[in-house]
Amino acid sequence: MKKIAVIGICTGGTQLFNQNLMRKYLANPDKCPDVYTHQLPLHKINAAFSALEKGDESILFELIMQSIKGISTFKPDYTVLPNNTAHLIINKLQQQSPVRVLSLISAVDLALKQKISENVLILGSKWVMDSHIFSSATRNSSIKFIDLNDEAKLNIHHAIDKAITNQKFEPNDVTYINDIIKIEKEKNNCDTVILACSDIAKLLEQQLSDIKTINTMAVYADFVYDSLENAHI
Repeated sequence: MKKIAVIGICTGGTQLFNQNLMRKYLANPDKCPDVYTHQLPLHKINAAFSALEKGDESILFELIMQSIKGISTFKPDYTVLPNNTAHLIINKLQQQSPVRVLSLISAVDLALKQKISENVLILGSKWVMDSHIFSSATRNSSIKFIDLNDEAKLNIHHAIDKAITNQKFEPNDVTYINDIIKIEKEKNNCDTVILACSDIAKLLEQQLSDIKTINTMAVYADFVYDSLENAHI
């Protein structure tokens, strides 16, 4: 039986990823892999993100690498990181991990090509929006990524922080985010929104019926499923 290791960073992302992955196996449960999950301590994640705020990725890297090395004793076929921000350091993790780490960036790249997207807006943490991590995989394509101004990115980031704490978005934040999408549709012909945060995905995926959406944890689950199905391990 195949095995995967899940490194839990944000609880919402881990939950959303697991839900989408397990649904893939409902019709054929005998193929379901063993799943080993290590949830990183929340206080250590907070410290890593605080350091990231100052431009220091090393604490996040060491925290994830320590978890990967620990969970590698289960000899998983793949390690997955159901968190958008963690994939800022995916290249370094893949280079040094003793177990193959599957890239969320590759999963989103595939989804963008399947949806034939042209003008793409990313909604997530300010680190993800600032970094343009998803554009790196589509550098040679005609896809254009819409860059919000710093104030808008910060407002969205703070709205997500509040939603994580309160377990729901405040009504004025919902209006603000929806207004941004409307403006970018009119101003930059936005045709696709990447929901690069589990809370954003839960809020908007069912609401945005007139525009293409990519729920990053859902497409990551698809990518992991396909990798397991197609692997000759």
